[in-house]
Amino acid sequence: MGLSVLVLAVPFAFLKNDYKIHSFLIWQLILVACINASLCLYQVSMNLAFSFVLIYVMSNFLISDITKETIKSNLLLLISFLANVLISYTIYYFLIAKPLLAGEYSMTYSQTVDPNSSLTQIIKNALDFVGHIYSSLKGISNWLLYPILVTSTLANLWATIRLFKLRLNRGIVFLLSTMLLLIPFVVFFFSFGILSFLKYPLHNPRLFIGFAGVILLGNCCYVFLSHRLKPLSWLVVIPIAFCFVICISYANALRFQERFDNILYTNISTDLLSLGFKDNDVLILHGIQKSAPEVKLVEKKFPLIGILVPKYIYNNWFWGYVKLERYGIHAQVLSQAEYDAMVSSLHCGSNSPRKIYGEVCQFATDPKTIFLVHIK
Repeated sequence: MGLSVLVLAVPFAFLKNDYKIHSFLIWQLILVACINASLCLYQVSMNLAFSFVLIYVMSNFLISDITKETIKSNLLLLISFLANVLISYTIYYFLIAKPLLAGEYSMTYSQTVDPNSSLTQIIKNALDFVGHIYSSLKGISNWLLYPILVTSTLANLWATIRLFKLRLNRGIVFLLSTMLLLIPFVVFFFSFGILSFLKYPLHNPRLFIGFAGVILLGNCCYVFLSHRLKPLSWLVVIPIAFCFVICISYANALRFQERFDNILYTNISTDLLSLGFKDNDVLILHGIQKSAPEVKLVEKKFPLIGILVPKYIYNNWFWGYVKLERYGIHAQVLSQAEYDAMVSSLHCGSNSPRKIYGEVCQFATDPKTIFLVHIK
C-alpha cells in the first residue's frame, strides 16, 4: 500500500511549470508508467492520484503568478492527466488484470456495477461511503475535517480574488473560480471515489487510503494561510496536536487489545487441546470476538479506533486461524461455501460447558473430527 502511494507521488514530485513540449511529454510517459505500477501494487491508491493533481493545480493558483499561460498549462495538465489515466487503465486491464486476475475473492470484489442500474447504484455506494466516513470520524471531525474545509475554502477564495484582478473574460474567470472552490469537495469525493463504481463495495479501513489526500489538502492550505496571515500561523498546532492524540490513543488501544487477545486465544487453544484436537482437524470459528474493555472506552470517544483495531476472529476470516497457529492450533480451514453449509447445522448441545468467550464442542465425523468454537 505504502509503496503504491510512493510510486504515484513520484511524477508529481518532479512536475515543474515547464512549458517545453519535450519535457512535458517525458513527464506523461513517466506518469503512465507510475500509474500502471501503482495499479499492480494496490489499485485503490489511484484515488490519491486524482487528489495529487487537483492539489497541484490549486497550489499553482495560490502561489504562482497567475497569467494566461499559467491557466492554459494547468488546464492542459488536467486534460492530459485524465487521458493518461484512461490509457494506463486500458493497458493494466488488458495486459495485466484480465489475463492474470484469479481467485474467488478477486473475481467477486472487482466487479463493477450493472449498466442497467449504474447511476442509482453509484450514488447509493457514494452515500454509504460518506455515511461510513462520517460515523467513523465522530469526535474527530470537529478537530480535523471542519478546519480542513475552512482553511481550504479560505485559500481558494484567495485564489479567486486573484483571478478577478486579471483582465480576462468574466465567464472564464467564473468557471475557474467555481473549479477552485469545488476542489476541496472533489478531493473528499476521491477519498473513496473509485470504490463507488464497484458492484460489491467493501468498507475496510485500508480502502480509505485516498483520505490521505484530504489531509494533504488541509496541510497545504494551512501552510499557505500561515505564510500569508502571520497572526493565524499558530492555528496549525491544533490539528497536529490532535493527530498526536489519535496516534497515542490508537497505540494504547492496540496494546490493550493484544493483551486481551492473548488471554482469549490461550483459553480457546487450551479448551480445544483438552477435547483432543489434533493437527489438521477441521475447525469452525463462528462469531465475532469482543474488544478489550479499554478499547471500548476509547471507541465511545473515537469510533474510528474501534474500526482500526483488528479483531481476528471474525467468523470464517482466514486470519483468525492464522492467529491460533501461534498457540499450537494447526487446523484445516474450510472454504466459504463449506463453512456456510456446515455452520448453520452445527450447534453445541445444552450440556456443553460454557466458557468465558462462548462455547466449544466437537462432532465425530468420518474421516476427521469437527471442532466448533462459538464466540458469544
